[in-house]
Amino acid sequence: MELRQKLIISINSLSYFILAYLVVFFITNISQAVIASFFNISTVISNAKLLFFAVDGSWDFSSVKVIFITPPVILFITGTISLLLYCKIIDYNGHIKLLFIWMFFHSALFFSSDLIFGGLTQQGVGHLLTWMYFHDTGKLVVCLFSFGILYFLGKIFAKYFIFSGTIYFNKINKENEKFIYKYIFFIPVFIGEIFILTLNYPVVNIKDVSHLIVLLVFSFVVYSKLSGRKVYYIEYEKKKEVLFQRTPLIIMILLLFVVKIVFYYNYIRIH
Repeated sequence: MELRQKLIISINSLSYFILAYLVVFFITNISQAVIASFFNISTVISNAKLLFFAVDGSWDFSSVKVIFITPPVILFITGTISLLLYCKIIDYNGHIKLLFIWMFFHSALFFSSDLIFGGLTQQGVGHLLTWMYFHDTGKLVVCLFSFGILYFLGKIFAKYFIFSGTIYFNKINKENEKFIYKYIFFIPVFIGEIFILTLNYPVVNIKDVSHLIVLLVFSFVVYSKLSGRKVYYIEYEKKKEVLFQRTPLIIMILLLFVVKIVFYYNYIRIH
């Protein structure tokens, strides 16, 4: 395959990677912000972070329990629906199925990262664990259990992600699954994470570092499952073409600019 075609494939996947991230990010954070508003806690999204502004007495066990259990629940629901939709159209030749498999990817990554990060610190789910009087040993168990969940979700993602190659290939086998990993998965993830970090800049904290560590583990799991151990032989009669998807790329670029401005000026406030 020519270099031009490889670039097109990676750019197409990158566009849907970023779009899926933004969808999952806003669904999760706005849901948590709305729930917080029920407890008289104001929120604002600033530099890709959800900040809470509470009055005296707003934080109690009930509010902490509901507010900080919301992201894992929303991510679980979002990831499940995304995977079901992807499986529903897995044989469809259109690129839109990349959006759903990447939404599952981000949901799985955020879900695992939130649990692991919460097990190590007193932020996110860690707030709930602290209010439930979890000791360090208990938090360590949660953290290790979360890595097990991460491995399991990585296996599921790899199992279904391989079929995204049917957009470009008539046959999926041992020979081209490494191509799929490199140009449809690895390059878009690597470049996509750089774009995502620019949304966080100039505020990069330990949670962002934790997210990157979890991403590395998740990527290793995906690589180990797409390294030729299991071979899929699927053939399609219709010849596949490598087509550049301009619309998702343009939408992605515009949204990145808009979202950065929204984050910088703290336009998303929920009271």
